[in-house]
Amino acid sequence: MKSLTKYLAFIIISTSLLAQTDETKPEVKELTQYHEVIYKLWHIAYPNKDINLIIKLYDDLKDGADKVANAKLPGILRDKEKIWKENAEKLLLSINNLKNAIDKKDTTEILKSAETIHAMYETLVKVIKPPIKEVDDFHQTLYVLYHYYVPENNIEKMKTLIPELLQKVKNLKNASLPDKLKQKEEKFKTIVLELDKEVLNFISAVENNKDKTSIKNAMEKVHQKYQALEKLFE
Repeated sequence: MKSLTKYLAFIIISTSLLAQTDETKPEVKELTQYHEVIYKLWHIAYPNKDINLIIKLYDDLKDGADKVANAKLPGILRDKEKIWKENAEKLLLSINNLKNAIDKKDTTEILKSAETIHAMYETLVKVIKPPIKEVDDFHQTLYVLYHYYVPENNIEKMKTLIPELLQKVKNLKNASLPDKLKQKEEKFKTIVLELDKEVLNFISAVENNKDKTSIKNAMEKVHQKYQALEKLFE
């Protein structure tokens, strides 16, 4: 009986840890799966002006868009929920416009709607995927601290993430923006330096075993600077 109890406890803990791990992945499987039909639309049907193929793809486009609109975002994307829903609604509207164009046999509008559907898909991808990997990496560590360890006031667990947090800030300081975002690089570097300062203040509060309120306030400032960094790419 004791063995069974221990086994069940192990399963519960493992499931909880798995759920928490999944919460830190900025992925929406419904959007990933939607890529298959979007690829056919944008790389095969649209460039060839293949109206018949676009019409054949409509049901899959509609079904995939419905799934995307109803998808549940992982915890790490909770701050993106509003903008996600707004753009998912625009995707559904573009699908509806495609249906109207098909019913009217308006080839110009069919192609225009196909272009809009692809644009909305790309927008949704950008909502959940930062333009550079270093931003995404930093957020994954920040998420665990901000939503788990700091609210729990778990000092020991906070300390285990300090080396990782320092490394990810260092990676941000060494990061370069892609060419299409070069005009934002100076502002990017300024915000990263401000973020670095707040991270060091947070680490100091943790290592000196400050009270819960002090640590929470320090973490809040780190989170605010991260949000400023993220907003730079909107």
